[in-house]
Amino acid sequence: MGWVTFIENDEEDLGPQGSRRDVAPPEKVEQFIGVGEDLSKPQKRETWRLIHEFQDVFRKEPGWVQDAIHTIKTPPGAIVREKWRPIPHHLLEAVRKEVSSMLRLGVVRPSRSPWRSPLVPMRKPDGSLRLCIDYRRLNVLAVFNASPMPQVYELIERIGEAQYISTLDLAKGYWQIPVALAHRPKTAFGTPWGLYEFVRMPFGLHEAAATFQRLMDRLLAPHAGYAAAYIDDIIIYSPTWAHHKQALRTILSELRQASLTANPQKCTLAKRETKYLGFLVGRGTIRPLADKVEMVRNFPATQNCRQLRSFLGLTNYYRRFVPYFAELTAPLMAALKGRRNGPVKWTEEMEQSFGKLKQALCEDVIMHVPNFRKTFILQTDASETAVGAVLTQEEEGIERPIVYASRKLSAAERRYATIEQECLAIRWAVDHFRYYLMSREFKLVTDHASLRWLSTAKTDNARITRWALALQPYKFQIVFRPGKSNTVTDFLSRCDSKNSSERMEHGAEKPANAPELEEEPIGQQVAEPVGNPAITPATELEKELTGQQTAEPVRKLAAAPTTELEALIG
Repeated sequence: MGWVTFIENDEEDLGPQGSRRDVAPPEKVEQFIGVGEDLSKPQKRETWRLIHEFQDVFRKEPGWVQDAIHTIKTPPGAIVREKWRPIPHHLLEAVRKEVSSMLRLGVVRPSRSPWRSPLVPMRKPDGSLRLCIDYRRLNVLAVFNASPMPQVYELIERIGEAQYISTLDLAKGYWQIPVALAHRPKTAFGTPWGLYEFVRMPFGLHEAAATFQRLMDRLLAPHAGYAAAYIDDIIIYSPTWAHHKQALRTILSELRQASLTANPQKCTLAKRETKYLGFLVGRGTIRPLADKVEMVRNFPATQNCRQLRSFLGLTNYYRRFVPYFAELTAPLMAALKGRRNGPVKWTEEMEQSFGKLKQALCEDVIMHVPNFRKTFILQTDASETAVGAVLTQEEEGIERPIVYASRKLSAAERRYATIEQECLAIRWAVDHFRYYLMSREFKLVTDHASLRWLSTAKTDNARITRWALALQPYKFQIVFRPGKSNTVTDFLSRCDSKNSSERMEHGAEKPANAPELEEEPIGQQVAEPVGNPAITPATELEKELTGQQTAEPVRKLAAAPTTELEALIG
């Protein structure tokens, strides 16, 4: 379901209103578009001229893509015909107006289809009505094409330290792609005034997002260095005004050529900072949106599983801003384990976790976009219940956080010796951040002195040996930073640790008077841990890592043929 088919000539898909450029453009469209407040007067004049030049693109009415269609592939002979669901009386008039509007725009048309899915009217946050169609049974039948969607953080990090950012929100994005003529009957839905089917791609089809994403990927592929899109949200970013002005013109020309329109009320042009995909981005930083933070701040103590799951879903979207997320959410997640619905028994531990999580997200935490020309610094730490990490980069003598990560330890991992848990934190963090660290040298900061010899350790502990091998593809320097000087990592995983003496107050940035790093270069250091060898006492492991013992198995392992290594590593 949802393959984008590119067509050369299909007269029936020219659109019910013909070319949208035959319709007179709205007046004063610029009053709806947010333009950068920091622009000079000449820059603003150039922006207004650009808006007027592309008034046919800046329209609230959806366009009509000429060279792509949406198809829905179902098994031969299969039909979905669901029972009619009555519409609440107080919504009838609003539903009738919305259906009439969709008819006028050419989004739907009367149908004689044997298919029928139920109509479900929903209120938007602004009070207006949205007509949703329950396509769940159709989605079960339809063939699913698992086309990959872009990662939100990868899109945001592309912006880097761009000085000018524009966002274009396509008007009723899905409605701008037509449904293949033969497949329109499958989209039919019932109303009190008869049966209708979609001429344009509706919301609710499980492959609709991927269909639109593939169209945008094809459209923006030649401009990947300064433009990207997540479904119908386009972002354009540039280091200079001259470059940004040209980039805007190029992308708007592409939209015009494709017969796509952008809603002027949801577009912003040439901003220093702007909202995108739930974040405030710009000036080399990333922050949660203020209204989302306020939503977290005002979220009441939940009374049932559904409310608790909603709260965890909201906070999880911003987990990279919370250095100890896994440990903080552990009591809340435990309350949901094995349960789908029903009331929640609120405990003191859950109340503390709930409060600390809200406090962590409501602080003015600023993350920085990565600069792949600079050295990354990875700090890791482990507690009795979790491992944590933070990826940073140094700028003007201050370490700027890029992303936090953490996870709970399993029951078996909690029985590891301290040094094994510290090694596990390193192994997990390097793998978790491999997108940033692979094929580049980085610094690995630890507050466990014994780990400075990880690359040259001679130990017969199979677990640590495997982890050391697992790090071989990476090139890094191990840096020892005493716990008292490590202002980040101890707080990552020890926010509730019994070892309160090891806790440090969290600071998003390294203090200017922090001691210089003691660097010890290390060679290169890959493999997944297998098996579950017996736990060696920490003191014995430390002796082995510091070279006080000779471990013959390690030398044999290093000299083993590749095939034997693969067998050992799994």
